[in-house]
Formats: sequence, structure tokens, C-alpha cells
Amino acid sequence: MKKFLEFVKKNKYYIIMFFTIFIISCLAPLNGDDWGNYNPDTTLMWSISDAIRSYLSYESRIVSRVLINILCYHKILWNILNSLAFVTIYWSLIKFFNIKDNLGYKLIGIIMLLLPCAMIGQMYTWVTGSITYLFPTALILGYCAYSLKVLKKNSIKNIPFLVIINLIGALFIDHCGVALIFINIFLIINYYHKNKKIPIHIFILLLLSICSLLIAYFSPGSSNRLAGSSEFANLSFFEKIFSNYDNFLDYIYAANPILALLMLVPINYLIFQKIKRNKGAVE
Repeated sequence: MKKFLEFVKKNKYYIIMFFTIFIISCLAPLNGDDWGNYNPDTTLMWSISDAIRSYLSYESRIVSRVLINILCYHKILWNILNSLAFVTIYWSLIKFFNIKDNLGYKLIGIIMLLLPCAMIGQMYTWVTGSITYLFPTALILGYCAYSLKVLKKNSIKNIPFLVIINLIGALFIDHCGVALIFINIFLIINYYHKNKKIPIHIFILLLLSICSLLIAYFSPGSSNRLAGSSEFANLSFFEKIFSNYDNFLDYIYAANPILALLMLVPINYLIFQKIKRNKGAVE
């Protein structure tokens, strides 16, 4: 009992955040194309078969499709996984900013909950949307925070969790695979800078993330979907990125001014703490 109480005290903010999102998830009804993916007769094997059919016909998101098929019907499972995904993002941000005090925990939590209603509806309470966008976000941020802790020994056997993420990342959504590749490149550079040698274990993770992205990128389903928008399909890789630049700015700043403003709080807090530590070291 004592250990349990110590665990609750140590992780109280994560527990509060989990149950907050869990309650919201339980109250949120199925909406949009959740109903199109709702199948009372769904099974794991049928979900996998349907994901393969989708891969060959109109999309590359095999992992997302399997989860969507299962969780739209078994929503209680989604309620739990959605809450865990949210907490994973929360934990990752705490680790990135090296938050140690209660104020920091509260600020990060408030910031995560102050999204506009449209974004909350698409990210937190929409089953299909959260699996497609929130789950991969949790994977990416969790991967960053977790890998910085465990990628120290030059042995792939010590990081099976990271291997799985790199194998399935791009099969959630293509963008996830791109992010994983850049993260792995950064980790290789960072490791080499500190140890003056190429980290074979991270290099293997990079190869896995590249293979996963190639499987997603060259899926027949992706080609069929792009064929429906020939103008966009004919753009180069960088032209596709810049064509969505306005949408990126709109979602980050114009559609979410409160969050953009609050982002300055932890950023300035981190800078202040860095200056304070450097000043103390000089003295």
C-alpha cells in the first residue's frame, strides 16, 4: 500500500491527466466517418485483411486502419488508448522542458487542453481522427523522449520498443515515417558528436524507418488516391511541402493564438533556468 501511495504521489499529474481525458473520451460519441468504420462483426483477422485491401486500393496506413476497424466498435479500448496517447505526449513535453516543479506540470497540462474546439473535436474526441493523428504524434514525441534515455549502449537488443516504433511508424501515417528518419539522423549526429563513432544500433533504426516509409510511400493505395488529384500529384516533393505552408501557419498560429502565446511561457522558463544555471556555474 505504501508503494502504491508513493507511486500515486510521484505521478499524480499524469494520473489526473489520464482520467481527465478518459472521462472526456467516454462522454464523446462516435461521429463523422467513425460510423462508416463501425462494424459489429469485426475481428482481428478481418481488420488485418481489410487493412491490406486498403493498402492495395486507396491508402497506405495499415496500422491505423487495423486500429480504426477494431476501436470504432470496441470504443472502451479506444477510451483507454486515447488517454494513454495523451499522457504520452504530456510526459514527453515534461521531459523535453525538464520540468521539475508543480507550476510547470500545470502549465503544460493547461496548454494541451486549450486547443480550439475544432482541433479538440478532430484530435481528442474523434476516434478515427485521433488514431490517424494523435496516436502517431504520441509515438513521435514518446520516441524522442524515450530514445534520449536508452540509446546509450551499442546494442539493438536493448531497444525492442524503439525497433517496433520504427517498423510501424510510417504505417500509421506517412508523415510519421519522415519524422522518424529525421529524428534518427539527429540521434546519429548527436551520438557521434559525443562519442566520436557511428552508433550502429541507431543506424539500424534509421534503416528500419526508411524501409517503413518506402513501404508506405510506394503503396498502390497512395498512388490511387493521388491519381484523384493529378495537379498535386505532379508537384515535386518540396513543392508539395510549400503548397501547404499557408495551412501550417494557419493551424499553428492564426487558428490557435492562445496556445501560440502560452508556448512562450515554457520556452522563456527554460531559457531563464539555463541562464540561472550558467550564472551559478560562473560564480
